[in-house]
Amino acid sequence: MALFVRQGLTIAALGGIIDFFATAGLSRWVTSLLCGVSPLDPFTFIAAALTIVSAAASYLPARQAASVDPMDNLRSD
Repeated sequence: MALFVRQGLTIAALGGIIDFFATAGLSRWVTSLLCGVSPLDPFTFIAAALTIVSAAASYLPARQAASVDPMDNLRSD
């Protein structure tokens, strides 16, 4: 169980770090698209981090499950 939790937290932390730098780099562009949002708005950073981490948490297991051969799975049952 600790391994599972550690792997999940590692993915979340990596996603948060990548998101922070991506959001910081793209904040000027986002500011030009949205009126009334400062470039370093903490709510925007948190919302973007949750979105990207959620996408990664969905995509990575789906990619792993898609790599399994269906016939091998059916034969094992």
